[in-house]
Amino acid sequence: MNDVSPNSQVQHEPLFDIGDLLMLIWNKKFRIIITAGAIVTLLGYYVMQMPKVYSAKTTLLLGESSAEMSLPQGLASFASAGDSKLDTYLQYMRSRQFAERVVEQSGLMFRAELVNQNQPDSAKRLAAAQRLQNGLGYSRLGETNMVDVTFESTSPQLAADVVNAVGPVFFEYQQQKSQDRAQDASRWLNEQFEEVERQLEASEATLQDYFLENRLIDLASQISLASSEISTYMSQRIQVDAQAAEMKTMISQFEASGDDVQGLLNVGYIVKNSMVQDLRKRILDEEEDLAEISQRYKFKHPRYIAQVSKIDAMTRELESLIKKLVASLKQEYQIMLERSEEINKLIDEARGRHSELGQHEVNLAKLRREVESTQKLYDIFLSRLQETEILRDLGGQEEFSVVDFASVPTSPSKPNFVLLLAASVVFAGFISVMGWLFIHIVSDKRSRVLSVLASMDVPVLTEIPRIFRTRRKLSTVLKASRDNMRFAESIRTLRTALIVRNDLDENRVIAVTGVKPNDGKSLVAASLSESFAKLEKSMVLDADLRYPSISGAYKLKESLPGLTSFLGNSAPAGKCIHKITDTQLSVMPSGIIPQDPMVYLSKPRFKAFLHKLSIIFERVVIDVPPLEQYSDGLVIGRNVDAIILVCDLEHTETAELVQAIQKLRDVGAPLVGVVFNRVKNLPAAPGQSRRSYLKIPFLHRRKKTGILSPETA
Repeated sequence: MNDVSPNSQVQHEPLFDIGDLLMLIWNKKFRIIITAGAIVTLLGYYVMQMPKVYSAKTTLLLGESSAEMSLPQGLASFASAGDSKLDTYLQYMRSRQFAERVVEQSGLMFRAELVNQNQPDSAKRLAAAQRLQNGLGYSRLGETNMVDVTFESTSPQLAADVVNAVGPVFFEYQQQKSQDRAQDASRWLNEQFEEVERQLEASEATLQDYFLENRLIDLASQISLASSEISTYMSQRIQVDAQAAEMKTMISQFEASGDDVQGLLNVGYIVKNSMVQDLRKRILDEEEDLAEISQRYKFKHPRYIAQVSKIDAMTRELESLIKKLVASLKQEYQIMLERSEEINKLIDEARGRHSELGQHEVNLAKLRREVESTQKLYDIFLSRLQETEILRDLGGQEEFSVVDFASVPTSPSKPNFVLLLAASVVFAGFISVMGWLFIHIVSDKRSRVLSVLASMDVPVLTEIPRIFRTRRKLSTVLKASRDNMRFAESIRTLRTALIVRNDLDENRVIAVTGVKPNDGKSLVAASLSESFAKLEKSMVLDADLRYPSISGAYKLKESLPGLTSFLGNSAPAGKCIHKITDTQLSVMPSGIIPQDPMVYLSKPRFKAFLHKLSIIFERVVIDVPPLEQYSDGLVIGRNVDAIILVCDLEHTETAELVQAIQKLRDVGAPLVGVVFNRVKNLPAAPGQSRRSYLKIPFLHRRKKTGILSPETA
């Protein structure tokens, strides 16, 4: 047994292959041809009734302005609303304003072919403009400046007149617009020129006043002189600072020596002094003389004393000279410091003058730039003003002309009867094929379900016709089904399929369930049990403990004991089974409806009871709840010999049927096949013509006269 998931076969199983499609088309070829012929006839009649439309075309040249005489884009950008003049022209020609201008200047509003002449003039003008705006077509010829203008109308003369009026009206409008634009540009340029002229005069006067106020003659020379002066002062300050530093070093040496003459004599400045050198030489000479005298005379000798006094006087003179030199050096150092400060002041003054001259130079450069820029703008406006005056005198320079005037068309452009008829044939054939294919796909749900069941290896046991179009009580439907030949034949087919089933075990206990509620499983169970009762001892058991209906089908009292009474040990089996008079059929109703049916159906007592029933009766048919909402059928299915799944094709989706089959297979229920219930347009039974089938209700009505019913027959 092949287990198939509920969705795999439904999603991937094709409705039919290409061979089926071709066969379907071949089988319905006459219907397709007749339908296509009817569509072609309707379309052909519509095409022949279409009015003849004439198309006229003229070619216009919309050239650009001459480059030498065009207004500058920077100052006359208002002359073009877009980047391309040709696009601007085309957009204007498509506007309502241009359409109204053409209508007014060419008198088209008085043409009866274009508008209704019974309207007032304002309404006629608006209607004609609307017609022209919607009907005129413009197309550019490649990358050129030429444009094709087309218009379609049922009147060939009107089509030619409309397109021939477009060019002159547009050219006149552009000529007037060019003159107005030149006048506006000239007026605007004059105003701007006067303003620039005033700005130039004011900037020149400001520059001259700045020279006079600051007494500037040759600013570059003054700046160069100030720079040279600063450089000279800087050189002087460097020299003075160097001398002052040297003096400061010597003064530091003096201070370090204190009043020691010998220490001061070690200072280079003192030693190098010529007076000090001369005086020291004289002292040395006198000391040599003293040494010679001391060899001859004692220290008390007058000559010795005189020589010593002379040396002391010279020594004191040397000390005095050294002190004077030290004092002179210090005084000179102070003079150097004062000179350095004086030079710094001179440098600061020179830098101030240089900075002031630099600021004057910046201001003058700014004033000069302002004068130069104003002068350039003045020159530009002057030249453009002269060009504008020339343009205004010469007029517009646009190259507008009609390249090819439209002639009155002699043959209609629309409709193309041959092409439309050919397209109608193709369209009609396609629609006819697709329509019948769609009808087949929508109406042939049965074929799709059969294909899915075949892939799952589940047979269709029988197909039961629909008796009533609306739902009615089971007793009413069961009564009507006994007299319906097609219904009876379908039940007999189901009975035969169960009897001749090639299994080891006999199908003695048979459960009948449905995919969804109201699929008609109770009717099938009751009818099948009645059909078995004609051959053998049979019983129908109502195991639908939620919505029982078997007792109502046979008009038994609801208070009679039944299945729940027996399983609940409240009544013996003999009182729960009720035999139908004059038949081999017995009925066991559901009994009292319990709150939880699974409490009764899952008991071992229920399984043992079914086994005993299979011994007592040849066939036991059990009415089981549907599988979509309840699991009762899955529990019962494990305790029976065969289970039948009833499906209402009209109200059951393929996926729901597959899911119900899969549920039974998952619990190992012995599913023998599917029964299609309430099938519409079911073929007539073997040996019965369609006409005789239509008379079945008549046979039922004449049953009282002695004519046998189909079931009895």
